[in-house]
Amino acid sequence: MRVLDFLTHPPYQYNLCKTGHRFSFAPSHIYRAWDEALRLLPSNAQLVSPSIDPADFDVVIAATRQQYHTVRGRVSPRRIVFISHTVLHPWDREFFTALPEEAEVVYVSDHKRASFGEIGRRGRTIRLAVDTDSAFLGYTGEKPVVLNVTNRYAQQGDRDYPLFEREGLPSQVVGHGNEGIPGASPARDFEHLLESYRTHRCFLNTDPQGRLHLSTLEAMGTGMPLVTVPVADLTPYLDNGVNCFVSEDEGELRAALEMLLEDRELAAEVGAGGREIVREHFGIERFIAQWNQLLEERANNAEPRMARSARHTGSGGSIRVAINALSVGGDMTGIGHHARNLLQALSRTGADHTYLVLSGQENGLPDDRFERVPISSPVPLWEQLELPELLTERRADVYHNPAFG
Repeated sequence: MRVLDFLTHPPYQYNLCKTGHRFSFAPSHIYRAWDEALRLLPSNAQLVSPSIDPADFDVVIAATRQQYHTVRGRVSPRRIVFISHTVLHPWDREFFTALPEEAEVVYVSDHKRASFGEIGRRGRTIRLAVDTDSAFLGYTGEKPVVLNVTNRYAQQGDRDYPLFEREGLPSQVVGHGNEGIPGASPARDFEHLLESYRTHRCFLNTDPQGRLHLSTLEAMGTGMPLVTVPVADLTPYLDNGVNCFVSEDEGELRAALEMLLEDRELAAEVGAGGREIVREHFGIERFIAQWNQLLEERANNAEPRMARSARHTGSGGSIRVAINALSVGGDMTGIGHHARNLLQALSRTGADHTYLVLSGQENGLPDDRFERVPISSPVPLWEQLELPELLTERRADVYHNPAFG
């Protein structure tokens, strides 16, 4: 199955690729390229141009309003999956209310789904997951240091670091865009992140909104003992002092951190209990099975392309036809004569189409249905690198290339 997704959350999308389907990731307003400091690009994934046609895919995944509007009207809503990684913001309410019922909505946690209220009645929850049998394992806790993993997006009014900043607890923050946070350092690469989970003594989560972050599950899945404020989607599985330390009281959290920093054996014991929680309730097998079921449902639910009449407003089914006429002019070969004769023949039809003539010369055009698109000295890779974006900008519906390409 071919799946189109937009670069939004590489760690989550890395897990999506474990479904085994062929993923194509297009740039978005969040990431222009895959960040290998977060995860290595899976072998069944490729990066594609932003001008890629979503109708060529079995399923299209979007995670923001901008991404959805990029594909809206170009592919059946029955083939669209919208992932909500956040709680419902007031400015998103109108968008979700207007989202077609045929499109599927996936929430990454029950807590986030509950924030949608009545809107959350549609869709399904597929929990965050960690593959505890691959990269996230091998905890040693050899460094008596408190770890936190975050990024610039998670920090925007969501994070609180009083336990790091008061009375000098040894601590380390790893992630991206953490300038100004005491002890912060960027993740050099994915292996650096894994090493941080394995070697630091314990993990601290102080998210004041009580949301579950993938980094918290990754730390637990590695075997790190967790010290945390209550987390709606996680607390029901936690046993304070047995498989974690959980409290709303800062003094109790500090006491737990100090105890773990002093006692490596206790840290390993508590961490092992937390790892079992992740294996049982947030394992990758359930995640893969639920996503595979969803993708199969979507792929079998509708035709991939929208009806042509839904995309065009011209009378009589008029469309925009781009024709490569770079071979017309000068000492023409058979291809050039073919292209010139084609333009002349089209001018004698009564069809109310618009013809975009890609040409490197100022050739006369038959009538005002023909529009010259100037092309200057195309290099060998022009067709692959520039032409797709050009056709998208010009809103071409059909592209005809009589030349080799």
